Amino acid sequence: MEIRTFAERVLFEPDLAAKLAAPAHLSDAAPGDPLRVIPRAPARAPGLAFRRAVGAAKVKFPKGDALERDEGRGTVLHFFANHELLALELMALALLRFPDAPPAFRRGIVGIMADEQRHLGFYLDRMAALGVEFGQVPLSDFFWSALRDVPDPASFVAGMSLTLEQANLDFALRYAKAFREVGDEATGAVLDQVLADEIRHVAHGRLWFERWKDPADDLWTAWLKALVFPMTPARAKAEPFDRAVREAAGLDPAFIDRLRIYSRSKGRAPTVHWFDPGVEEALRDPTAPVPTVVQAFAADLETLPATLCAADDVVLVRRRPAAGFLAAQQALGLTVPEYVEAPLDGPALPPDHPLVGRGLSGLAPWGPHPGATRWAAALGAEPPDPARRALAGKPWAAQFRAEATVATTVEAVEAALAGLPGDGRLKAAFGTAGRHQRRARAPLADADRAWIQAALAAHGAVVVEPEHDRVLDLNALLHIEADGAVRVLGVHRFLTTPRGTYRGGVVHPWTRGLPTDLARFVTGEGDAQASVTAHLLALAERVGAALAAAGHRGPAGLDALVARTPQGFELVAPLEVNPRTTLGHVARALAPRIAPGCAAWCVLLRRPDLKAAGCADFPALARRLAQALPTQLQRTPKPHLRQGVAPLTDPERARQVWATLLVAPRPAALEAAWRVTGMPPPQ
Repeated sequence: MEIRTFAERVLFEPDLAAKLAAPAHLSDAAPGDPLRVIPRAPARAPGLAFRRAVGAAKVKFPKGDALERDEGRGTVLHFFANHELLALELMALALLRFPDAPPAFRRGIVGIMADEQRHLGFYLDRMAALGVEFGQVPLSDFFWSALRDVPDPASFVAGMSLTLEQANLDFALRYAKAFREVGDEATGAVLDQVLADEIRHVAHGRLWFERWKDPADDLWTAWLKALVFPMTPARAKAEPFDRAVREAAGLDPAFIDRLRIYSRSKGRAPTVHWFDPGVEEALRDPTAPVPTVVQAFAADLETLPATLCAADDVVLVRRRPAAGFLAAQQALGLTVPEYVEAPLDGPALPPDHPLVGRGLSGLAPWGPHPGATRWAAALGAEPPDPARRALAGKPWAAQFRAEATVATTVEAVEAALAGLPGDGRLKAAFGTAGRHQRRARAPLADADRAWIQAALAAHGAVVVEPEHDRVLDLNALLHIEADGAVRVLGVHRFLTTPRGTYRGGVVHPWTRGLPTDLARFVTGEGDAQASVTAHLLALAERVGAALAAAGHRGPAGLDALVARTPQGFELVAPLEVNPRTTLGHVARALAPRIAPGCAAWCVLLRRPDLKAAGCADFPALARRLAQALPTQLQRTPKPHLRQGVAPLTDPERARQVWATLLVAPRPAALEAAWRVTGMPPPQ
């Protein structure tokens, strides 16, 4: 029989038995002309035709204890059987579409098809023994739709051998173990054979792909170029990821390393995130140059949005993170999204950028930066409204505090200071992280007067409020949904330096470890309705409603503090309202990554900290902290950190600031580790 005749039978004969019939000998003397019309679907008996399940007909892939039941195991094998049948039909299609491919390649495909026939037969036998009939679960056409139109043999093996069959290496290992754990040794043995065959299949595809690729490209680069969407490297692996089977298939270590840390959506339209600490500066004056300190923070902290992402979201960066950094994050159970390089410091996204034209669910910039409007237009997403710039200004938040005064002249600032019992805090209308603030009192000194004049000229207004003896910094986090509904996320504590600069956030429950008298105050002396949490949540609802009415959508936060007074303690709120993502959202998002009962801080370490710690650079400081907090992981059911240092940004690339998660069994252990560094303790 000719190879062409065999391929036509597999593709166009609806009878399953005919598809599974393996000829004793095949010749390739008459490969024929390329198939001109690609069928919309392979011929199949009515019960095995593609059909999309909807509503109650949908069958989810069995997980957990479903494998303990015959039906659950049979359903897993039903999914596998469909994949084998699809692979068999797609290989037949490739033989018919590419008759001019090298004869040795075509013979190799025929040998692989014989393996697929055997695998499908194995699965059908085991399904029958488990009481599951082929076709009783809807059969997906995804593999067929993804690979039927590939332009050439190289693209075919990129999608089939190096993607779908490579993923099957992990699946075969995982499910051989899972079936044996429930006592199904027979299916475990079948999957052992499938794994051995799939290693050879991947090796076959790798061999030919390396012959066909551009010699100037490494395997990874060439593979990315050859893959046809929706095939991506994300579909070439599963958890647990196994390195040894890939090495057995001849994949090189650099390729395996890059695949291990690769993330990209498998179908869900991703949300695009990026970090921008200069939102307030840009809202004040979009034409002004970005301050040097803001540029440094933006470059050093650009991987922070990964904490807020799903694994198949996109984070835009100026420079792709190093593979070693991403591998370390992944090993610690942190999310590794898809990183895409973009000119974040440029005026707009170029029209040839890889995200342009790609299906996206939306943009999630750190805040409503005016530049995001131009990017949204390029990406086809809904832009933030820069007309809401007033919401980011401190005068807008002052309406919620009777003790705050908005002044637009030097005289008004001095009058407001004169009405305070002590020093006052001056805040220019736009600023974040302690920038554009000053402590002053009446009568004004010449230096204070000059500062106020400059602030009024640049910002238009200055907020005057009392200076407090702060003992505790808090923020309430919220999110305003697309329909304007306010979702209050909770209250968190943040840490500052002795001078009041933001240091980081407390990830564990914020009342834990407080001094007794302060704990009594914040918990309302046992009255939950009188607690600081209750007051802040109610305030967050009110502020959120005002933000929603003004048109804000997305994340927001409000800052507060507990101050010491002659009478005891006092809650001061809101100090500021931030209609954007905050570092409090980052700390909150990290909570699920730490083991139950443990304590954690999400901290920012700055260049002056290096001198205090006696370290030459941030990698040295990271090593010092790691010695004080040796890594301890709780690996089941998912990795959770019990103790250790989990870098959120790369210390090797940090120049001015480095962000990391510190975890210990108790707050006291965190404080002890911090003292080892020699840095002043956070407050």
